[in-house]
Amino acid sequence: MKEIQCLIGQVAVLGRFISRATDRCLPFFQQLKGHKKAEWTLDCEQAFQQSKQYLGSPPLLSKHEEEPLFLYLVVSSSAVSSALIREVEGKQRPVYYISKAMVPAETRYLSMEKLALSLVVSARRLRPYFQKILCQGYFWPTIREDFKSFVQRCNKCQRFAVVPRQPVEEMTLMSRSWQFAQWGIDIIRPLPPGKGQTKFAIVAVDYFTKWAEAEPVRKITEQKVTDFVWKNIICRFRISCTIVSNNGRQFDNDRF
Repeated sequence: MKEIQCLIGQVAVLGRFISRATDRCLPFFQQLKGHKKAEWTLDCEQAFQQSKQYLGSPPLLSKHEEEPLFLYLVVSSSAVSSALIREVEGKQRPVYYISKAMVPAETRYLSMEKLALSLVVSARRLRPYFQKILCQGYFWPTIREDFKSFVQRCNKCQRFAVVPRQPVEEMTLMSRSWQFAQWGIDIIRPLPPGKGQTKFAIVAVDYFTKWAEAEPVRKITEQKVTDFVWKNIICRFRISCTIVSNNGRQFDNDRF
C-alpha cells in the first residue's frame, strides 16, 4: 500500500511532463479505492513498465514565447486531460500536460459537459496562460460571453447551483497596523483522537504577524474557549482590540 501511494505521489509530481498521466496510471488508483487490500496486479506491472518507457524518452516540453498557443482536450471514461501546444517551424511542441481523475458524479456527465469540465480544469491549472489570452484578446475573444451563455442554458446549473442571497457590497478590509491587536479565532473539528481523547483544537491567529496559538481539547465549551483566550492571548500578548470569530455559540455568550 505505501509503495503504491509513494508511486502515485511521484506521478503527481511529474504529471505536467506526462501526457494523459491519469489514464496511464489508472491501475494504481484503482488499488487504493475502497477498503480492499492493495495488490500489485498484472495491470499495475504493465502500467508501470509503460510509464518507465514513456519517461525514458518523453517529448521535451517547450518554453512558451509571446505567441498563440493551442489547447487540446481529451476525455476518457475515467479522466479528463489536456495538452497546451505551441507551433515551432510548422511542428507542434508540448508546453504543459494536465490530467485529472473524474469523481463518480462527473463520469455520468454528457460528453459536452465532460469537455467543459476539461476546459475548466485546464483554465485553473493554466491560469497565467489564460490571463495572457484574455488580456491580449486573441484565440477566444468572446470567452466570457460564451461561458455565461453556456451556464444560462445548462439545465443542471440553473436547477442545482447555489444562488448567493447576501446583498452585494464591497469587501471590508480588516487589518491592523500593529502586532497582536487583532486576532482571528476558530475551532478545528473533528481530529483523530489524541492524548487524553482530545479530538478538537482551538486556534487563534494574529492578523498582523500571522502568529498562531493552538491548543487541543477534549470538549468544546464556553469555559474552554474562555480559558484559551485568557491563557494564550491576554496573559501572553495583553488585551487585544478585536477578536474575530464565526459567532458560534462557544464565542457568542456572556462569559466570552
